[in-house]
Amino acid sequence: MRRLKLLFLLSAFLSAGVMLCASCGDDDDSGSPEFTQHYIVTFDTDGGSAVDVQAVVHDKNASKPDDPKKAGYEFLGWYCNDAEFDFSTSITQNITLKARWKVQYDDVIPAVFSVSNDKKVMFSKGNLQYQTSTKTWRFAEHQYDYCFDQYGMVKDFWIDLFGWGKWLEGQNPVEKDPDPSKYQDGIVEGSLKGESAIGKGWNILSSDEWKYLTGIGNKMRPNALVLRNYVTIKGVPCLAILPDDCNPAKINWDNWQSLESAGAVFLPAAGSRRDAEVGGIANYGFYWSRRPEGDKDAYYLTFNPESYNVLYASRYFGLSVRLVREFWD
Repeated sequence: MRRLKLLFLLSAFLSAGVMLCASCGDDDDSGSPEFTQHYIVTFDTDGGSAVDVQAVVHDKNASKPDDPKKAGYEFLGWYCNDAEFDFSTSITQNITLKARWKVQYDDVIPAVFSVSNDKKVMFSKGNLQYQTSTKTWRFAEHQYDYCFDQYGMVKDFWIDLFGWGKWLEGQNPVEKDPDPSKYQDGIVEGSLKGESAIGKGWNILSSDEWKYLTGIGNKMRPNALVLRNYVTIKGVPCLAILPDDCNPAKINWDNWQSLESAGAVFLPAAGSRRDAEVGGIANYGFYWSRRPEGDKDAYYLTFNPESYNVLYASRYFGLSVRLVREFWD
């Protein structure tokens, strides 16, 4: 009798255990998972780097992604219906968030150009110019503008052919003296130092950087040879250089407006000056580098319809200057 009672109690205990275990399982007797509503959050980067879409559970929050990048622009935030989006907002429908940007710097072309394996720059919107009457600096209004005409006369008393280093703060931009000692200010470690007269953060390329950018020599940026060409804009011959992210297969060199929209830099063939004599206008371009050669000369980029090269010349020659700002990802 006692044995039968023990078996009855054991049977009751096991039955209770089975019921207890069953109560910890899914509520759905069929074994199918419960349906959960998800919504899609899409990120429109407005030309910036891609951001993955997110599937967010109903009434939960989207995760704020890493900031996208866009050449020449500063990321301001994600916006929805013209209001900055709060990522603590519960998601109850599919939404699209749009990136908002502002230009990273004034007076630059918002496009990025590699000038070495580990350095990128953005170019000023035009060649550097100086007005002799007011002693003021500016960038040319258009990329294809230059100051001297074919007779060596300056337009509106602006000049844009400077002796080497004379675009720096504290220098005399109208210097014509052939004395080499007039052009040695600010040289250190085989390069030119000092701030540009137009403002901080501006510099010019070294001879090696000009070579890398334009594909002269053995070391060059990817596609350098097909991202440059000699073009004519409103009658002005220019060297056109396209930014890193351009697809060479989609380049139309006959349409300079489309090149400009793609971020192209145009360097006008503005010639050169020796003392007061100007020559080579509309045939040759000469652009200083920041690298000296010996005590009297300095390197420069030169181009014409048939050739591109980096050479050196006496520092008192007047050549074009195109400034750049370094770009950091």
